[in-house]
Amino acid sequence: MNTEPLNDAETLAWRSLVVLTRQGLPRLERTFRQHGLIELEYGLMAIIDEQPDGTMCAGDLAELAGVTPSRLSHRLKKLEDRGDITRAAMATDARMIQVSLTDQGRDRIAGVVGQHRADIRRLIFEPLEGEEQAAALADALAAIAANLSDHPFLTDYMRSVDRPA
Repeated sequence: MNTEPLNDAETLAWRSLVVLTRQGLPRLERTFRQHGLIELEYGLMAIIDEQPDGTMCAGDLAELAGVTPSRLSHRLKKLEDRGDITRAAMATDARMIQVSLTDQGRDRIAGVVGQHRADIRRLIFEPLEGEEQAAALADALAAIAANLSDHPFLTDYMRSVDRPA
């Protein structure tokens, strides 16, 4: 374990990440709130929406979202009560829960995604100086993400993305 002080580049990167998470992410949250969602709910629904069959095992959702099964269950109940998702026992293993988006849930995601993309571009990418910096940021964040999760949802996507040489 390296306990040496951070160098200037590491300190700048860390402090910048802190500012992004404390000031930037709440700005993204405002868009979700305008649509009756919080970021976690949007994230869960977006992950399900990206699945080829439009469903996902609740355990995988908890892992990807970085939440406990209890917190996930609470959040899924809220989404289900609102009519955005359904939950059912999986056909292959009744002990596991399969989560699916309803048409209403898909409509809610569709109503948010355009503004969310615009927010991401405004907060993250517009301050950068061109595609080179965006690619460098993507590579750095992908390396960090890969160190935190080896879930196929992330790793399969990382392998599928065309990246500049």
